[in-house]
Amino acid sequence: MALGTCHASAFSWHVLLPRTAARFSSHVSRRSRIHGPLRTMSSSQASCETPNELRFSRVPLVERSGKHISTTTEVLMWRQWARAHAALKKLDKSGLDDLPSLTSLHTEIDWIVGDAIAATRPQVQGQRQSVWAKRVLIQVHEIPPEHDILLRESLPELRFSWLKRLRERVPLQYITSTCFWRDLTLVVSPAVLIPRPETELMVEHVKGALTTRPVLCRGPWVDLGTGSGALAISVAAEILKTRTLNALEIGCSESKPLVHAVDISSSSVQIARCNISRYDKLAEGGKLGVQVHQGSWFEPLELQDIVHDRAGTLAGIISNPPYISSNEMRVLQPEVRYHEPWLALESGKSGVEALEVLCKGASRYLLPGGFLLLETGGGDQVTHVVQLLHSFKKGNLRENGGAVPIFENIQIHADHRGFRRFISAWKC
Repeated sequence: MALGTCHASAFSWHVLLPRTAARFSSHVSRRSRIHGPLRTMSSSQASCETPNELRFSRVPLVERSGKHISTTTEVLMWRQWARAHAALKKLDKSGLDDLPSLTSLHTEIDWIVGDAIAATRPQVQGQRQSVWAKRVLIQVHEIPPEHDILLRESLPELRFSWLKRLRERVPLQYITSTCFWRDLTLVVSPAVLIPRPETELMVEHVKGALTTRPVLCRGPWVDLGTGSGALAISVAAEILKTRTLNALEIGCSESKPLVHAVDISSSSVQIARCNISRYDKLAEGGKLGVQVHQGSWFEPLELQDIVHDRAGTLAGIISNPPYISSNEMRVLQPEVRYHEPWLALESGKSGVEALEVLCKGASRYLLPGGFLLLETGGGDQVTHVVQLLHSFKKGNLRENGGAVPIFENIQIHADHRGFRRFISAWKC
C-alpha cells in the first residue's frame, strides 16, 4: 500500500453504527450519565438554540417532546413494515451499492422506535387513562401491550425518515439529529462528521495522560478539527475531574478555557457551540470551559496569541483530523461518500497532509512535558507519522550544539478491532 493510504473500511458504514454492547449494555446510562463532574440532564436542559442554517439538526429525536398518540399495535406494525421494506431493499440491486446488513438495519429500526417513544399509558376497558408514564430509552421488547404510545414523531414521519434512510442512504444519525457517543447525546447534521466509536478511545488515552501527569490540567488543551465538539467536551470533563482531585496541589486557574476547539467550517463551529452549550449547563459552576474558534488548525490560536513557540504554550493537543486520500474517497460507502463533509474526511493525495501540519505545530506549541494524541487511518500512515515525530530535533546548547529529540515516548495504540489507529507522544 502506498505511503499514507489507509484502509477504506476505516470509514465504512458499519463503523458509523455505535457498538451494540456500548449502546445497550447499560441502556439508560448511555444517555443520562456524563463522565467527570457533569450531572444528569433534565428535560428542561435538553434543547439548545441553533441558528437558521442548523435547522436540519434541531433537537435530538430522543429529547423532543411527545406530540402524536398511537397504540402498541400500530407501533409494532410500523416496525414490521420497516423490517419488510429493508428486506426488499436488500434484494433490489438497482439502487446504491453496499447496503448495511439486514441485522444492522433491524437494529436501526429498533433504535428509531425506542428513541421516538416519549411515554406510554395503559388502556382500561377501551378507555384511555389521563396519566402518561414517561419512557426513557425504551427498547422494542419493553413496549407494553395494549397501551397508548406517545410518539415524538408520527408514524408517517417515521415512515418518511426510514424511506430516506434506505433510498438516499442518509445516515441514521443525521435523520434523527442524534449521535450517542460515550455518555454524550450530541446534535449532529451533515455539517459535521459523525463521531465514531473508535474515537472514544482517545478520551481514555487522555485520562491516562492526566493520571500520569496531573499537572497537564494547568495549561490549555486544543482539539483541532473539533466537528461536533465531542472530543473537546469529553476532554474538558476529564480535565475538570483532574482539577477537582488535584487543585490544591497544582493551583489551577478557574477563569481560562480548559480546551480550545478549532474548526475551519463555520457550520461545524455552530454545531460544536450548540453541543458545548448543552453541556455547559451541566458542569459544576455552569461552565464546561470549552472555547470554540473558527479557522485552519493553529491559525486562529496564533492570531489571538493563545499559542506561541517561545517555550511552548499548550499542555495537550488532540485531533481526529482528515486522513482519507483523494483516491480512497471514491470507494467509501454511500453513507459517508454522499452525506458526510469531505472537508472532515479528505487530506490530499496521500491522506497525511493534515497529520503533518499537526505534528509540526505540536513540535512548536506544546509545553515541555505536553501530550500529543492523533487519530490516523492506520497502515503506512502510522509508520509515516511516527517517523516524522522522531525526525523533529532541537539544538542542545549544553552539549556543544548537538541535536536532541523534541518528542519522546512515541507510542502506537490499537482501536477496539486491533487496528493500529492512534499515536501519542510527549514533548521533551
